[in-house]
Amino acid sequence: MSKNVIITGTSRGIGLELIKQFSNSGFNVLSLSRNINNAEKLNLQNTSFLSFDITKEEDHLLVNKFISKNWKSVDILINNAGLLINKNFQETSLEDFNNVYNTNVFGVARLIQICLPFMKENGQVINISCLLYTSDAADEGLGVDLGGRR
Repeated sequence: MSKNVIITGTSRGIGLELIKQFSNSGFNVLSLSRNINNAEKLNLQNTSFLSFDITKEEDHLLVNKFISKNWKSVDILINNAGLLINKNFQETSLEDFNNVYNTNVFGVARLIQICLPFMKENGQVINISCLLYTSDAADEGLGVDLGGRR
């Protein structure tokens, strides 16, 4: 019996490569992304695509419905979707911070909540994130550009 894997952020980069690798390895794949065009063009076997915004509850409910109707279980959840605000820290607004947290924290947590009831005891949740430095602030152990201030 094939294993079921859900991957977010599959429109490009790591997420797009992950759906290729898992599909080619015989997994059933659910590809979740706001833009599913690039992934759908690959015509991968055993792969389903849902247009999905990780910040929208109605989209999470669609994932729940898909699992209930089609799979009944989830073996692996890979949270790869993410939002980066590429601004100087002092220019980052409260709305920017809210958008980042809604995507990178709360949306991820909600998808885990949706998937956990369908996961077996040996199920896996993998969260992928990255940090982009925009200045030499990294040399001082900071992950933000402080606009040259030290």
